[in-house]
Amino acid sequence: MQEVYGEEAELKSIENDSQSDTKEDDCSEKSIQGVEYGSSFEVSDNLNEANGWETGVGTIELIKFESADVAGKAVFEGGERVRLEILAIAHEKIESPILGFMFRGKLGQTLFGENTLPFTDVNPMPVSAGGKVKAEFDFHLPMIPNGDYTITVTLGDGNLYNHVQHHWLHDAFLVHVFSAKVRFGLVGLKFDNIALSYSGD
Repeated sequence: MQEVYGEEAELKSIENDSQSDTKEDDCSEKSIQGVEYGSSFEVSDNLNEANGWETGVGTIELIKFESADVAGKAVFEGGERVRLEILAIAHEKIESPILGFMFRGKLGQTLFGENTLPFTDVNPMPVSAGGKVKAEFDFHLPMIPNGDYTITVTLGDGNLYNHVQHHWLHDAFLVHVFSAKVRFGLVGLKFDNIALSYSGD
């Protein structure tokens, strides 16, 4: 059985090439298209060393972070499509499982994250004891400043207003980012084009 929440998250039980229009006018334009950022994201599994808490109702068994387009890719540049998978097993019945993640900076601040709550609110998927549930999150990896980051993963049960976290793992994935380019802010955007135009006499 498989259900999909939009194009963002998938919960399971168990180039495009674009061209910009150009205009001929009195202005001269200089541009850089397909801007290269040259960064490297190294992601490593830290599940066995991660700390947190659990109630015994369910356990996160496996997490995967990989390219959504290129099999076996382990180093990322930022901007490409990636997939984060979380697999959990229920030791007792879980009426409305919620799997989620948070991408955090070195000071512990959450830069971004998501969970399957919008999906389970519309499509409840009870999991019996012994059953497994898997979430898949597809997204574009942002450009972020150099440094060390972590991914926290969670397993809960309930809804937005009434829920219980049954397994919470800090630092389940370690992410190291290094680049020779200057990044601005906490989360950067991948620009397809940067242009400067002028008009003269």
